[in-house]
Amino acid sequence: MKRNGKMRKRIVTQESVSKYCEWLYGCEKSSGTIKQYRYYLMLFMQYMNGKSVEKRDVIMWKGILRERMAPVTVNSALAAVNGFFSYNAWQDCRTKFLKVSCRVFCPENREIDRDEYERLVKTAYKKGDERMAMLLQTICATGIRVSEVPYITLEAAEMIEDDEDYHREISAEIARHLQKLINLEREQSILVVGLGNSAITADSLGPHVVENLNITRHIIREYGLQSLGKERMHRTSGIIPGVMAQTGMETSEIIQGIVAETKPDVVIAIDALAARSTRRLNRTIQITDTGINPGSGVGNHRVGLTEENLQVKVIGI
Repeated sequence: MKRNGKMRKRIVTQESVSKYCEWLYGCEKSSGTIKQYRYYLMLFMQYMNGKSVEKRDVIMWKGILRERMAPVTVNSALAAVNGFFSYNAWQDCRTKFLKVSCRVFCPENREIDRDEYERLVKTAYKKGDERMAMLLQTICATGIRVSEVPYITLEAAEMIEDDEDYHREISAEIARHLQKLINLEREQSILVVGLGNSAITADSLGPHVVENLNITRHIIREYGLQSLGKERMHRTSGIIPGVMAQTGMETSEIIQGIVAETKPDVVIAIDALAARSTRRLNRTIQITDTGINPGSGVGNHRVGLTEENLQVKVIGI
């Protein structure tokens, strides 16, 4: 592409990829789609290695992908880069998708019958893997993909009511699911991060949770378990990092520093959940072991708190 007689360089950068992903979010694309597009665009950026994009480069990259991936997967990658090219007005860089023959029916060797389904579920329960059993039942009952069930959702219709017994039942259910995600057979050091702004009611869940925790790490370190009258206890610590407007720092920067210094076994990040429907307010809790992205629910994209970034297991609530 020429401008004023000069060839304009078309270089893929992390900044341009982030801007495109923000635009996708504004178009109400799903978080799964945005994450997938970002992944393929970063692959393409690494392939280009700072060179200006030309159509022949895209065709060569497509050829490399064909050798390593299934055609459907290659087309997903091409959809990501073609969309990026259109967004940046690089229309001449777009490339054609691979032709994929459409199968009306799923091949028999990829289907399971009722007996096989029941055997899989029973085997999961027999091995004590209740999480896998529940996942199998969810997928087979609804037909959704594995990538569409990254978290556990608990809905408690009466959680808004001032009923201590009901709240205790909810707490016990949350604890039951957390015990499946955290190995409590040995003593653990657990860092609880209360995300959000305590000065804003709708965003104060995380800070309030940390304020009401039983923090034990400092006591065990200084006085030992005997001071608590226990032979065994998990070491809990908490932090309320605030928001960037208050600190001038990314939440991930603060937590990375704390994790590097205190070396917890697991991080539990708690944040207020943005909801499209008022029906979910004060009655929905989600638990995930894939981490959490502060502010993403309102389009304020920040660096995520994930195992990849923190190098420690991260659970989001």
